[in-house]
Amino acid sequence: MHEKGISVTLSTVILTAVVLSLVISIGLFASNVVEWQNQAMEFEEAKVNYIALAELIEHVAMKPNSSGYIRINSRAGGPYFIETGDKVKIRLPDSGSEGEVLDENVCIVAYKGGSLVSTGSYSILRGITSGLPVQAEEKVLVKPGEESIPLGWVYTMQENGAWICIDFARARVTRIGVFAFVEYIDSTQEVGNYGIVEITYIKIFFPAGRLGGSGVFFIKARNYEIIRWDPRKYDSTSITIHIWREKSDGTLVSDDEITISFSGINNFKGIIVYVNIVRVAISTR
Repeated sequence: MHEKGISVTLSTVILTAVVLSLVISIGLFASNVVEWQNQAMEFEEAKVNYIALAELIEHVAMKPNSSGYIRINSRAGGPYFIETGDKVKIRLPDSGSEGEVLDENVCIVAYKGGSLVSTGSYSILRGITSGLPVQAEEKVLVKPGEESIPLGWVYTMQENGAWICIDFARARVTRIGVFAFVEYIDSTQEVGNYGIVEITYIKIFFPAGRLGGSGVFFIKARNYEIIRWDPRKYDSTSITIHIWREKSDGTLVSDDEITISFSGINNFKGIIVYVNIVRVAISTR
């Protein structure tokens, strides 16, 4: 009998095809692993840079006409300037529209990671990082005694990709103290003690509009102007400040208020409130 078998040539072709398929598969897998590692490293570097950017924004906000920048190296991801449509509003005890001293759109500086990056659950990188978790949108008021809490929060989230966001949508209320003021009433000099309260809000905005893309970016923060409202004087020993954040359709996102009291002070005349709105321009160069 004659046994039939596969020819040497055919078996070589089949073996070569199998080996090539394995080599290509391993190569593609290795390439994806390397790409994932590169994108993950890029995203981690962006976290550090965005924390530094938030610190820079707060730093220039305290110094008129100052500026600074950070460098972002992005290949798979890139920075974005986003107008959220949300608004932050602040109301003082005055009646009607006079009581509303702030009505500002909320803008965020964001970074979108590469397509292979995933950040998992929502995570605060700068803000309240200990104790019970608090999301950035929920914290609109930084109260006296919370000096360690920054105005600019940095967080990561997963929403159609991995994102790093810088959010300044909150105000700081500071109880400065009690000071003596000299007043002239009907040519008569009077000295009285007043409690001083200060409200500070950092408004970030984008003069050049929206930004998106990849490459090498120098993100610049510049103190554009400081708007100081005329001081508000109240003939009382306490004052309630109301702050909230809402969506474009009026839906409430977060809401908070604080009552600051000055009691037991001799010759106390009232409370003076100073409102400072610092506009910081964010751009690339």
